[in-house]
Amino acid sequence: MNDPHVVSLTYKIIEEDGFKFNDPPDVEVDTPDFKGRLSQGVLTLEPKDHFESEAHVRPRADEFLRGWEITAALHYGRSEFHFRFQGSSIVDRQAGPGKHFIDLSDNLHMSMTVNVEKYSASYPAPPDNFRLTPEVEVIWNRYSRYIEGKEPLPSMAYSCLTFLERDKHRELAAKDYGIEIQVLKTLGELTTNRGDVTTARKFKPPLLPLSSSEQTWIESTIKAIIVHLASKKPDHVLKMTDLPPLT
Repeated sequence: MNDPHVVSLTYKIIEEDGFKFNDPPDVEVDTPDFKGRLSQGVLTLEPKDHFESEAHVRPRADEFLRGWEITAALHYGRSEFHFRFQGSSIVDRQAGPGKHFIDLSDNLHMSMTVNVEKYSASYPAPPDNFRLTPEVEVIWNRYSRYIEGKEPLPSMAYSCLTFLERDKHRELAAKDYGIEIQVLKTLGELTTNRGDVTTARKFKPPLLPLSSSEQTWIESTIKAIIVHLASKKPDHVLKMTDLPPLT
């Protein structure tokens, strides 16, 4: 090919066990990098700029879709689906009319019977502004382990806190990430000094189990931190007043 150009990338929605989209309406996609449509479980993305190969454009598309998966999981309360790459359409802009090259990298089709416990009549909207920073990726991965039942709430949240503070004092971490210091202090207090025999980080009597409001607060705070870091705007600060009350 003399002048290859990526026309589109195609992805398929893969639903997790127990979940299914039930005849949802199409969703239009329009981002700084792509336009496209999600229809009948298939997403087509058309790059707005010129890319000569799949390898040059895939990282941008994959990052955008990873953000879409995470924001949807935060909305649903767990990961209900993911995007699987199917292939790309590439044309030779110096070829004659109608001549093009289509590369389908994944034509795998699987059929199986699953028990569906939850339906959704609509696709989640694509995120407007979601940056998949290293902090977002790490905190999301730890939080997803918690919602999958693989890690207790206090240890998950404490690990996220110490990751943010890994090379700085708490006050500096709060300033750098635009998070009110009282949010980090409260998170540290609850994750260090609360929990029962199955969840406590430290077996220091007396053990004080997390109340329902404290558990809700921790969960909401970790989710709010993920969204805040992914869509951080200049001078925006995540404050205690943005979070549920503790009492």
